[in-house]
Amino acid sequence: MIRINQIKININNDFNSIYSKIQKILKLNIKDIDINSLKILKKSIDYRDKNNICYVYNILINLNINEIDYINSINDNNITIYNKKILDINKYYINKIIDEYDRPLIIGEGPARLFCAYILILCGIKPIILERGKKIEERDIDVNNFINNNILNENSNISYGEGGAGTYSDGKLYTNNNDNFGYVNYILETFVKFGADKTILYETNAHIGTDKLKQIIINIREFLIKNGTIIKYNYLWTCEDDINQKYRGPKVLAIGNCSRDTFINLYNNNFHITTKPFAIGFRVAHDSKLINNSVYGADYNNKIGNAHYKLINHINNKTIYSFCMCPGGYIINS
Repeated sequence: MIRINQIKININNDFNSIYSKIQKILKLNIKDIDINSLKILKKSIDYRDKNNICYVYNILINLNINEIDYINSINDNNITIYNKKILDINKYYINKIIDEYDRPLIIGEGPARLFCAYILILCGIKPIILERGKKIEERDIDVNNFINNNILNENSNISYGEGGAGTYSDGKLYTNNNDNFGYVNYILETFVKFGADKTILYETNAHIGTDKLKQIIINIREFLIKNGTIIKYNYLWTCEDDINQKYRGPKVLAIGNCSRDTFINLYNNNFHITTKPFAIGFRVAHDSKLINNSVYGADYNNKIGNAHYKLINHINNKTIYSFCMCPGGYIINS
């Protein structure tokens, strides 16, 4: 399979025009290209020329000729042999029975904890999850009660509960980190496995959407329970908890940054805790029309959705940058 980068298609053109572009780029007969094998690897928008806004695709495709010989015969950095980075979980499988009381405890049920439990299950280990909040169906009632009636449940809200705080931030999935070990791709494919749209595998600014993410979390939970995971809700873990003596296995604390009482409890029990670099942020709301006209131009076509943008500035060896953006979203107090 080969990879072709930087295939541009005007936003007003049909996607199927990509096939003729591929043939032109490769300079091959159509019989030498396996058109049906085409897979989108990445999709973004090039809006530098306001008169010719284009989708930019990186794609994978098979050739019906020797691909290595073909690549060696051309001189084009945008056409390469594709070597997928695969995270192989199976090699960590533990083929032995784990004693009931050696099961690991996972504190919290946000994204890190859900994936921790998921990987442990795939490796043959059945963990126990302790979540201070409620399962997503009940948590959703508390969140709406807060938004609509100003009634706050301190342990079941936008910050606490099954799925973690990210459940109510549109499920943003994009990162600036390089996926050198296949971690990012593995996470995205796992989300798709449990119900996310396949477009998250290649969209530059991918997001699942809170409405869909809630059902995906339920699907992951059902998989975990079906395969032996025990989940305890409304359970606020502390260092003094008797459950620590009952279960001798490792304790995994991947708690959110809102769990201040847990950090204090750890500190008071002589756990070594260091501060992270200090950062401060604030929210800015812009009218979408203003941003769309600025990014795409006055003749912006709504068919491509609201524009994304990011701001970065360097001052006195410090960097100021916009962290994330939710076009058309809501600012919700947590």
